[in-house]
Amino acid sequence: MLAGMMRFKDDPPMGFFTLLTMVSKYNGVELIYLSPDSFNMKKKSVRGQMLINGELITVERELPKFIDISPYFFSDENKVKYNEITDYLVRNTELSIDKRSII
Repeated sequence: MLAGMMRFKDDPPMGFFTLLTMVSKYNGVELIYLSPDSFNMKKKSVRGQMLINGELITVERELPKFIDISPYFFSDENKVKYNEITDYLVRNTELSIDKRSII
């Protein structure tokens, strides 16, 4: 199974991402790091970063079945800017959080 981690920055926090990737892999889950620019809605694919053999590699993959998304994407301050991508994700994948105005 492929799972995603979506944050605002283009590059993952390496210490945390490395640890999370190792735990995920142990449990049979591949982890991909995503940012708002990672999504191709027409192809239902993503372009993100994966840790492969200790190296951060940019890859194109299918839309993950689950994405851990920062709740700040749904804040009043960001909801207009990211509305198109968050609506797409709510309709096409399972999100760790998908409530508007949670923050």
